[in-house]
Amino acid sequence: MALRLNGQTSGYVELEAPATAASNTLTLPNGNGSSGQYLQTNGSGGLSWQTVTTPEILQVVHALNETAGSATGTSATSYNDTGLSATITPVAAGSSILIFASQYQYVLNSLISTASGKLKLRRGTTDLKEYNKGIYKTDGGTGAHALWGNVCVTHLDTPTYTLGNSVSYNTQVKADNSTNCTLTWNTTPSTLVLMEIKA
Repeated sequence: MALRLNGQTSGYVELEAPATAASNTLTLPNGNGSSGQYLQTNGSGGLSWQTVTTPEILQVVHALNETAGSATGTSATSYNDTGLSATITPVAAGSSILIFASQYQYVLNSLISTASGKLKLRRGTTDLKEYNKGIYKTDGGTGAHALWGNVCVTHLDTPTYTLGNSVSYNTQVKADNSTNCTLTWNTTPSTLVLMEIKA
């Protein structure tokens, strides 16, 4: 059964229930809403006018680590701080932080056929994401293996914070597969970009 509302002079608007209808009540909101708003249900029959929210970038923080030298890690089980870090102070409540990291790694393995390094992205002392094979090579042969380049990763983080307080991010790396695998990470520039995204 349909509900038809006739126009004052011609035409009509008709609301029709499904052929097999449950017992539902929809409660319309007061007023006409604003231009561009849409009608949203709360799942229990209550309807309300809502505004479409468009995500926007509120700020961008960029960090560059180009420390020259030969900082190495020879342990396959311990992560090392790379010195690449950045801090952002959110300007809006409930924002997300979009992270772009480009971390240089040079891996040398003198004994086995695989050279690889792992990368970890952190918020303060909290691990966010571990990339198990940030840089990796194997050919099944023997002898020394070396591999180098920038490992690029992205991550969307939704931290809990208080407005006015900063949030810090950093990277860690480690050699993998063997204690004979050496990892160097500070001989070529690495970058970390933080973008505050308003929900």
